[in-house]
Amino acid sequence: MSDMIKPVHEWLLEYHIPYKVNGNDYIIKCPFHNDKTPSLSMDKETGAFQCWSCKAKGNMATLISRIA
Repeated sequence: MSDMIKPVHEWLLEYHIPYKVNGNDYIIKCPFHNDKTPSLSMDKETGAFQCWSCKAKGNMATLISRIA
């Protein structure tokens, strides 16, 4: 399996990102600001995300580049 088609939850596990499941989204702490409670929603299928606090948006590649 190519890394680019890895399921979103496998990326989260690989990078040790704790998450909660809420419907079709993963909820995580936003790495773009000092997040005390999880405020970033990430689509389970596409990896597209939006932080409801700081308004950061992107995809799985954006998130990985920020935390790696």
